[in-house]
Amino acid sequence: MLSQISLSQIAKSIKYNYAYEDFDINGDYNIETDNKVYQFYSEKWNKKVEGYQQQDIKARRDTTNNVTTIDMDYFNQMITNKCSYCNAKFTNVNKPTLERIDNNIAHTKDNCKLACQLCNSTRSNKDADVAKLMIQMFKYAIVNNLPMTIDDEEVYLFLRKSIHGGLSQVFHQYNIKGLTNINKLKYNPEENKVTAYDLDYIITHILDLDFNSLYPSDFCRIYNKNNPYTGGKMFMAGRVTKHIKIREANDQDYRDTKRKEMMNITNSEDRFSEEKGQLFIASVKGHIDNNHINEHINFPPIWRKRTYKTDEKTVDYCHFIIDDVEEIVLFSKHTAFKSFVEVMAEKRQQAMKEVYSLKTIQNSGICVSFYIFLYKRIDMNRVHFCSTDTDSIYLAIRGSTFEGYKQQFKHVIKDQEFWNNHYKEWLPWEGCTIAEEKKLLGCAIESQRESIICLAPKCYSAIRSKKDDDDDEDTDDDVIRMKGVNEKNSGLTRDDYINCIENNSNVSVPVTQIQLKNGVMSIVKITKSALTEVVNKMIVIDSNISKGQSYPCAPQIFGVDASQYTYE
Repeated sequence: MLSQISLSQIAKSIKYNYAYEDFDINGDYNIETDNKVYQFYSEKWNKKVEGYQQQDIKARRDTTNNVTTIDMDYFNQMITNKCSYCNAKFTNVNKPTLERIDNNIAHTKDNCKLACQLCNSTRSNKDADVAKLMIQMFKYAIVNNLPMTIDDEEVYLFLRKSIHGGLSQVFHQYNIKGLTNINKLKYNPEENKVTAYDLDYIITHILDLDFNSLYPSDFCRIYNKNNPYTGGKMFMAGRVTKHIKIREANDQDYRDTKRKEMMNITNSEDRFSEEKGQLFIASVKGHIDNNHINEHINFPPIWRKRTYKTDEKTVDYCHFIIDDVEEIVLFSKHTAFKSFVEVMAEKRQQAMKEVYSLKTIQNSGICVSFYIFLYKRIDMNRVHFCSTDTDSIYLAIRGSTFEGYKQQFKHVIKDQEFWNNHYKEWLPWEGCTIAEEKKLLGCAIESQRESIICLAPKCYSAIRSKKDDDDDEDTDDDVIRMKGVNEKNSGLTRDDYINCIENNSNVSVPVTQIQLKNGVMSIVKITKSALTEVVNKMIVIDSNISKGQSYPCAPQIFGVDASQYTYE
C-alpha cells in the first residue's frame, strides 16, 4: 500500500494495468520456435541425479528411492510431453527439470514430473493458483516484450555509464531585437579553424518551440512518415535479448567475428523495417569527415568528452563513419503502453477543455526534425539557434520589421506549398480543438518574445520590451529561468542577465536550505552564485556586443585548439 502513495507509482500501476488488459490466466503464451528437442544424455543426467541427491540430503528428506542413472530413458520418453505447468515444449533452450509433485518427498521416480526451469523455480512451495498466475503473467510479458529488470550487471553498467543528464545547450548567448545579427559558424579544414560570421539579417523576434507530452509521445507508436526507422513508428525497449562484447582475452579470430557481427547489426537495412528492426545501444569509435562538419556545426549533436555514443539517426544523417564497434546490447521492442497513453492523453485534453477556454494560434509553424525538416523548409540564413533543452528550443528569427514579435515563421518559409500541406501534422492552427493542439508527436508555440539572454544551459531570460495588441497579461511577461534557484524568491530581473553578459559580472543571490544532520533539522542561509556567464559544454567565441555580435558557442572539434575559434 505504501508503495502506491507517490503519483509516479500510481501512474506506473495504471500503465501496466493497461498493458495487461488482454491477459487471460488460461491463455497460451508459449512462443513456437525451431529449436532442437532436448534429450538427456548420460553425462548431464548423472550430474543432475547427483545434484538432486545433494539437494534432498541438505533438506533432510529420505533419499532411499531417489532417481538414479538408470532412470534416464524413462524421463527421455516423458520429454515428448510438454511442461506440466505452461505446456511449453522442451528444447535445447527451454530445458526440462524434475519438479516434485509432493514437496515433502524427495526426488523419487513416482514423485517427479517434468517442468521448465521458469515454472519450477516460480512454483517452489507456493500455492498452485498463485504460481499459475505468476507463470502466466511472466509468459505474457515475454510474448509482448514488456520491460524487464536488467539482471546482467555488465549490461547495467554499460547502460549506466552512457547516462550523462539532459540535453541542455546554448548556441548564442546574446540575442537582442534590432541589434544582434543572425550568426553562423564555419569550419575551415585547410586552416583547421572555426570562424563565426554575421549575416546582414538582424533579429526581429524570438520563438520557443516545445514538444507536446515528450514521454507519452515516445510510448504512443503513432505512425510518422518523417521517421524512416522501424516502419515510421517509435518502439519502446523491452527485455535484453543479446549482449556482445569484445574482451582483451579473446583470440583475434573471435574478435574479428564478433566485430563483424556487431557492424552488420548497426548497418543492417532491417533498421528501416517495422517487423525486423532491432533496438540496440552500441559503443562505437568513429569520426565525421572534415568535409561534412559544416553541415551540422550550427546545430551539432551533443558531443561529450569528445568520445560519444551515437544512434542510427546520427550515423545516417551526420555522415558519422563507424571505425570500430566495442560493445552492443540488443533489446526486444514493444508498444504495450500505447492504449495507456491514448486514454490518458484524451483525459488530459478533456480536463483542459473544461477548465480553459480554447486559445487560437495564428501563423502556425512546424517543428519536427531540425536537420531533416527545418534546414530544408526554412531559410536558415534568417534563423539561428539560441538555446535548447530536452523537449524545447529557442530560435532567433529575422522576420518582418513592420510586424510584432508574434510572426513566428511567416516570413522565413522557403517552400510555402509544402508548408501549407504539412504544418498541421505538427502544430496547432487557428480554431483547432484541444486534442489537435495537444496531439502526440506534435509541438506547440510555448512562448514568443523580442529578445533572449542565454547565459548557460537552463539559465536564460526571454524579454518582451513592448506589448503586441494580442498580448496576454499573464503569459507574455518576461521569462526568467535559473536552474537551482527559486525564480520567484531570488529577485533576479532581466537587467541582471543583461548586466552579467554586458559587463562580465557575477550575480549572487541568497538561498535558504533545510538540512538534517545528526537528527537535527536546521535552516541554513547561504549566498549562491546564480549568474556567471560560464558555458562549459561549448567554446564561447569572444564578441563585441556594440557591433551586434551574439557570443556564439561552438562545438569542440577534435584537434582544433580553442585559440582557433574566432569572430570574422
